[in-house]
Amino acid sequence: VCIAHAAMLLARLTTLVILLSRQAVAFAPHPINLQHLAPTKVLPLQKALSVTKRPPIDEYSPGISTDLVSLDINPGTGPAAEPGDIVTVKYSGRLLSDGKQFDSGVISFKLGTGRVISGWDKGLEGLRVGGRRTLLVPPGLAYGKSGAGGVIPPNADLEFDCELKGISSGVLAELMAGLGVGLNARTALLLTFVLLVSWLSYGVSFPE
Repeated sequence: VCIAHAAMLLARLTTLVILLSRQAVAFAPHPINLQHLAPTKVLPLQKALSVTKRPPIDEYSPGISTDLVSLDINPGTGPAAEPGDIVTVKYSGRLLSDGKQFDSGVISFKLGTGRVISGWDKGLEGLRVGGRRTLLVPPGLAYGKSGAGGVIPPNADLEFDCELKGISSGVLAELMAGLGVGLNARTALLLTFVLLVSWLSYGVSFPE
């Protein structure tokens, strides 16, 4: 009887172990097929940093920065200015310290020849006709320790808004560049008037 009872108990235990094993298999986590997962896009470190990088013009520090900084407001569509070109520029200049405008106008000069401050010779290169560019110029590329004209103090950081009106060549363009005035319709009209007055002042009369 004892042996039969033990055998029956063993059979029940065996059945219980088999049932528990099946339940464990049923609830076991299934393997994940990674091939069906969409790849996660990760930005390269350099690209990720460039998203939040400040533009160079915002990094300019008056009294500290020594490099010229430029920002194209309008790239322009005409030919690009190169050293040796006679350029006509409409401009306005301000002190970075207080934003006070000290000068504005139109000027013609030969680019890259030292007729203007170094900040202009370097900063206007590559600007296309019709384009506008803002220049932040440190003292070392402007008027330095001496300042200028009593309106620009020593060691002043300057800001210029420049628009390239045209690129010209020839004898008349060279003359206008030497005088520092722009070669445009207004200048041509003024020259015509001056020549006419000079002609009449020498007693030249029109034929009847």
